[in-house]
Amino acid sequence: MGRISLIQNDEVLMEVLTKDKEFFIPCEDKKDAHSKLVSLINARRRLSLEQQRGLRVQKLQDNNSIWGVKVSPAAKRVIYEIVDGKQIPWNPEENILSEESKRIVDLMLADGISESEIISTLSHEKVELVVSAIEKAKSKCGGV
Repeated sequence: MGRISLIQNDEVLMEVLTKDKEFFIPCEDKKDAHSKLVSLINARRRLSLEQQRGLRVQKLQDNNSIWGVKVSPAAKRVIYEIVDGKQIPWNPEENILSEESKRIVDLMLADGISESEIISTLSHEKVELVVSAIEKAKSKCGGV
């Protein structure tokens, strides 16, 4: 029975993401609403970060005092960076090195490859992020 609810949760989340729909799932009581909220949040965690940011899941009570869970599209953009007096959408992921690139840095350092070679190999990443990852990896290994 649990597997069916997982599939339904995934289907509801994808419906909201792809079609900008909004759903209200009625529940028996506040405790049932909390249970369904947790289940939907767990299903949302299996999605990509970008998809997770596109969803809003909340427990609430409607006008008729019926408890339920509302699943809706999240606000499109809530944070802007001010650059030269202009609002530019802020993307926190643009200043994070991918997990794969971090793994490559660790492996290349372990193989004794120079920093400049590592930076050139990861040319698709920002140089300062690669340099920072190299420094962190070296500090973990005791300055190898």
